[in-house]
Parts: sequence; C-alpha cells; structure tokens
Amino acid sequence: MPYTIKIEKEAEQDIQNGINWYNEQEFGLGRTFYTAVKQHFEKLRINPFFQIRYDNIHCLPLKRFPFMIH
Repeated sequence: MPYTIKIEKEAEQDIQNGINWYNEQEFGLGRTFYTAVKQHFEKLRINPFFQIRYDNIHCLPLKRFPFMIH
C-alpha cells in the first residue's frame, strides 16, 4: 500500500536551497540533486520504515548528496 508524502514548507525551501547551491557549483547538478530527492521520496512512499537515526525519527539518507529525508 503506497503512503502519502507530505513535504513541509521548510523542507521545500531546504530542497530549493540545495538545488540553487548545487547549480552554483556545477551547471545541471541542481537538477541531478532534485532527481535524487524525488527518487528517494518514491522509495519512502512505498516503504516509509527506514532506519531510526535519533529521537525515534526515521531517516533516509541520499546516497550521492549529504542530505537526509526525515
């Protein structure tokens, strides 16, 4: 059963800040970052029970980028 993903405003801003920062580092890298975020959201939509990292919060780290989805 697929779950619903709710993205808070603060998270949307963090994602946009990440896109902007990566685009400043290398043209197109922001798009690569955003694609990775969307793919990880899809993983969470299917199975949200990833490891607990702290305070009973489940987290899914992105493989290529130093970000975690909580």
